[in-house]
Amino acid sequence: MRNADWALVAAFLSAIATGFAAWAAILGPRIAAKIANNLKAEYDATEEKRKLKLQVFATIMSYRGATYSTEAVKSFNLIDIVFADARPVRDNWAKYLDSLDERNAVPSHEKNSRLLDLLRTMAEDLGLGEKFRMDDFQRLYYPKAQEQEDQIRAMQHEALLRTLETTQSSPGANTTPDFAQSGDAGSDRR
Repeated sequence: MRNADWALVAAFLSAIATGFAAWAAILGPRIAAKIANNLKAEYDATEEKRKLKLQVFATIMSYRGATYSTEAVKSFNLIDIVFADARPVRDNWAKYLDSLDERNAVPSHEKNSRLLDLLRTMAEDLGLGEKFRMDDFQRLYYPKAQEQEDQIRAMQHEALLRTLETTQSSPGANTTPDFAQSGDAGSDRR
């Protein structure tokens, strides 16, 4: 090849390189922006999921002395959704839920142990496992006045249930007419 041929090849390659540089200069920022947007959306979704997990964990921690409260029950029922990617949490939730079934006759100390295991695995999933000791989960503030209020509410609830059961079981409680006894069951009045 002659020098002129090399110069022509060099010019052609230089033109191709210039075309690629122009293409990269035009599309590069667009591609970078798209990648940045995708990374931000992924980060936001991960952060929102973490916030939901933290909210469920914090609520159950707050009500661990009153797991029957409306707030705690709502949070327990969100575990399978919010911690869908955390099998150990869901497994411990299933064990705890199983202990609450009266037919299984699980002793109260075992129920409490399963609740603490659930809280521990939730903390670990949130990256807080090393910051909590088991006694941190067991420590609970429940003032006597609060306990008395809860007992009064429970007694009022039981009294209301007894009243309802008595009312429903009394003969006059069913106000639906018994057509079979009155002989009107098959009559057609026009």
